[in-house]
Amino acid sequence: MLMVTTAGGWTADDLDLLPDDGNRYEVVEGELFVTPAPSRAHQAVSDEFHSRLREFVNSERIGRAFYAPGDVHFNRTNRAQPDIFVEPRTAAPQPKEWRDAPKPILVVEILSDSTAQRDLGSKRELYRRAGIAEYWIVDYQQRSVRIIRRGEPDIVTDERIEWRPAGAGDSLVIDLPALFREALDE
Repeated sequence: MLMVTTAGGWTADDLDLLPDDGNRYEVVEGELFVTPAPSRAHQAVSDEFHSRLREFVNSERIGRAFYAPGDVHFNRTNRAQPDIFVEPRTAAPQPKEWRDAPKPILVVEILSDSTAQRDLGSKRELYRRAGIAEYWIVDYQQRSVRIIRRGEPDIVTDERIEWRPAGAGDSLVIDLPALFREALDE
């Protein structure tokens, strides 16, 4: 998968002027990232994570799980489209526009050859600076997940994830070998 980057003074608003051509457009620190559609394996893994997250946040009534393409607006020079993200439940009515949505409590990126450097580098830093509470970097080729929690050392696991966000009565536990077997028909 080829990823094109264009250096320059791109803004989040500039993304609204780009074509709806099946590519994903993001701007991080003024740099434009263009990524073509992901592979089937990437999408299968994304679907399994999203399904589990959606069921959990709905049952716990703590938020809403989304998957790409969906924008997360940070500021004038930063707008990302994470593979999956969870927004917290708020008392306000559900926003009509992405730019009005609350900051996610969880962001999940699924590595591919074309996005790994960005997901592990500039996007990780963006999410840290934005105060995202938890960020998962899924490496389905290695069958592992890097868990990045604000103020804690990274955890890399190939066994299980346990996530208990604020407001949840229970924890979400994801058996990673089972998830990858199901997603990748192994």
